[in-house]
Amino acid sequence: MVSGPTNGELAQSLCMSSRTVKFHLENIRGKLGGISRIQTCLLAVHHSMARHADGPCASTDGPCT
Repeated sequence: MVSGPTNGELAQSLCMSSRTVKFHLENIRGKLGGISRIQTCLLAVHHSMARHADGPCASTDGPCT
């Protein structure tokens, strides 16, 4: 999502319908306080940068992605 694909493009790459992608993205945004799609992307990038600030797989809260 961060790289800018449409719901249709995400759906195709995940082998699911656009409606399913939209449903899940709306749920994610809702759980984050109803923020916009771009704010969700910025939050994901920020989290990824913070997680890898001390080098790859520095975090112990899960697998390195």
